[in-house]
Amino acid sequence: MAAKYVFDREDVHSCMLEACKEFYKNPDHDQVIENATEALLDFVREKSEHTHLSEVDELLDTVFHKEKPVLAFSAKKQGHDKEVQEAMLLMMKGVLKSGMTKNNRKFFLDDHDKALNYLAMINSIANHIEKAKKMELE
Repeated sequence: MAAKYVFDREDVHSCMLEACKEFYKNPDHDQVIENATEALLDFVREKSEHTHLSEVDELLDTVFHKEKPVLAFSAKKQGHDKEVQEAMLLMMKGVLKSGMTKNNRKFFLDDHDKALNYLAMINSIANHIEKAKKMELE
């Protein structure tokens, strides 16, 4: 039931499509989660035009900086909402770090629904990033 809900929705982000397809073909959730996590990070690099940043914390801290974000989640006519920016950054770091190392991914390996929920979370993050506004650099 949960799988049908996640993958029948029309809001599966294009950067997550391959991981979502692979989820059913590949019983190795470890590899699927790793690939999906990397796909989301690649999307951040591409959208922010910060393709040179390979270290995850540096990438996220630079692109979603509370004071001077490259991509702002809550852009206003005069700037952005710093609290929203910081909350989204912290959430992304927590979610992405849970999918980045084999040791962290162990949490998902024994449970199909946990792995599926992880894909749903990073898909949701991808959709928020898609809507983020590119800020003018001063």
